[in-house]
Amino acid sequence: ENQDTARMEQLIKNSSLNVNYQEAKFGQSLLALSVVDKKDLSTFKLLTFGANPNLRAFDDSSPFLDACFNSSSLQDPRKILQILIDHGAEVNSVQIDTTLDQFGNKKRFEASALRIGCIYGNLESVKVLVENGASLTSYGPNEHAILSTAALSGKLDILKYLMIDKKAPIPEYCVIRQAGSIYERKLTISDLLEDDRNANDTDMSKIKEEILAYLKNKAK
Repeated sequence: ENQDTARMEQLIKNSSLNVNYQEAKFGQSLLALSVVDKKDLSTFKLLTFGANPNLRAFDDSSPFLDACFNSSSLQDPRKILQILIDHGAEVNSVQIDTTLDQFGNKKRFEASALRIGCIYGNLESVKVLVENGASLTSYGPNEHAILSTAALSGKLDILKYLMIDKKAPIPEYCVIRQAGSIYERKLTISDLLEDDRNANDTDMSKIKEEILAYLKNKAK
């Protein structure tokens, strides 16, 4: 709790503390708890002593994936994610959560670290993942594409970075509305941006127009 790293080091060296200990209820490791609780000193010390950033909990999360989920609330997401990667975190790891929800149904959640970053993270966290080798192409087409995730999440700065700066594949469409009906419509990224009423503040509006101009030039 108070990040007594000296005491932690003593316990680990005396074999009184398993550096990869996992609590019984959810299977979260000490490293995962340190990451989520924003205990940066404890996170670094645990990694120094060999804590596994890829150790899976019962929901198939890991300390690294937890950092991706919580990157928007971390004090320095770039620093924490980079430290985890430097200590062996798998940048293209995927969480497949088949645990039961509150109604007893399987969750069937599946997402890569980058997709998690596009939904729950911020531009800095996404940049760290891409700079360290996160794949932009190991996804299906259209609604499965990583740009579709960024667009549907409304993260225009991430969308611009992945599309314009990193040249991620542009999908033919992002989502199908009213599928199977006579009103079925396949929406492109341009469609989504044109319909987005939340991207009208000065900064977002500028990014939006830049993306639309780029897509027009690409005939998308």
